[in-house]
Amino acid sequence: MAEHDADDESKSPQGQVENSKAADGSGSLDVQSADDKTVDGKSVESETLSGESAGGKSLEAKSTSNKSAGEKPADGKASAQKSADGKSAVQGPSGTNKLNADQLTAISGLAKDNVYVRQSKWTTFRQLPAGQKGSFFVQNFLLGTVAIVAAVVIVVSLVVTYLTKPPTPVFTLEAVNMHQDSSQISALKDGFVKYDNIKDSRLIDFGSDLHIAKNSYADDSAKIMTQISAGQINAMISDKKTIATLYKRGLVNKPSEVLTASELKHYLDMGVLVDAQGNPATSAKTAVAFDLSRSQTWKAKGLPESALFGFANVNNGKDHPRAFARYLDFK
Repeated sequence: MAEHDADDESKSPQGQVENSKAADGSGSLDVQSADDKTVDGKSVESETLSGESAGGKSLEAKSTSNKSAGEKPADGKASAQKSADGKSAVQGPSGTNKLNADQLTAISGLAKDNVYVRQSKWTTFRQLPAGQKGSFFVQNFLLGTVAIVAAVVIVVSLVVTYLTKPPTPVFTLEAVNMHQDSSQISALKDGFVKYDNIKDSRLIDFGSDLHIAKNSYADDSAKIMTQISAGQINAMISDKKTIATLYKRGLVNKPSEVLTASELKHYLDMGVLVDAQGNPATSAKTAVAFDLSRSQTWKAKGLPESALFGFANVNNGKDHPRAFARYLDFK
């Protein structure tokens, strides 16, 4: 009877399917799983029964449920392991590493209250040990100190420059082509400073360094024109030919443009004014310069009597040029 029942079962559709799976060894005949049970918070192994394979051998697999990462060790005690620096670190119940003694000491030092935080850098600098003051000064005060010193140097330099800078001359005379007479020209200046009661001799400037020549290397025509245009030359003395050249260039002002009417008439009546060719002027319109051969002061200094004196740019005022004409003491 049992054999008959087995045959009937194999003939049923469900039995055919199960037999076919067993025949090709690809699937299990039957799987029975025991329900997972938990005892005292621990997982119990669950047993799985596998079917027979094609070779007829019985396979049995046992699986153990996974433990969670945060589960305590079975004995409830902390395990020790080596830290990265080779020193022992303590692993806590949660599985994380505790810090070793050196690390704890370092963190304790960093966590200490900084006594310098709430005070000024200058106070901190004074309280630091001598060995730390140098580096602290460089980091916090050097740049500011250099800036202050540089500012002080600049201010002092400007003050010294201002105090020692010579004043701008109020009357400048240039003796053109007369460098050989420089000492007498200097003496002429000293006499005029006293005559005109000039307290600071630097306000009067007499020179004899400029030349007008055919040689372009030695010719100062451009410089003379520039200085006269800028008002840096107020009067000129030179020979007749040079004065005529300067007058043609428009660099000599007529006496009528500087002198008062009474002064102009006085010098015309004396016959000390000459025209552009050095001949005695007959009127204020033709008068260009003064004949220095009629000057007592000029001749007393041993200067050449063939020279002429003429006005240039008198933008600094006419008082000193007119005073110099009186100082020459024409007769």
